[in-house]
Amino acid sequence: MPSETKAVRQAQKDRCEQAVRRRLALLKQRGASQEEIAKDARLRHLKANLRRAAERLRVIETLEKQAEALKLKKQKAAEQKAAPKEPSPPPQPKAGAKAKKEKKTPPKAES
Repeated sequence: MPSETKAVRQAQKDRCEQAVRRRLALLKQRGASQEEIAKDARLRHLKANLRRAAERLRVIETLEKQAEALKLKKQKAAEQKAAPKEPSPPPQPKAGAKAKKEKKTPPKAES
């Protein structure tokens, strides 16, 4: 089961970076050309692991930002709910508009 903690993923990324640097140094020490280095299967595999770890870190950071935004939104909503609401004045009719007539019901006859 993969880890979802930022610290563990950062450690994985660091290990992958070190492995890529070691492999590049080894290939250069052997005198490999740039074409051979580009085609090296182990190096490509290490770089793929590095990309995966970096992508997971980006996802974790995005999730953390979303969680923080949601927390702030909930906190703001709670503050608004707790604060007393000021009654808003009734809407004023427009100056040029005619007021609507109310229906008048005939008075009820008492029996």
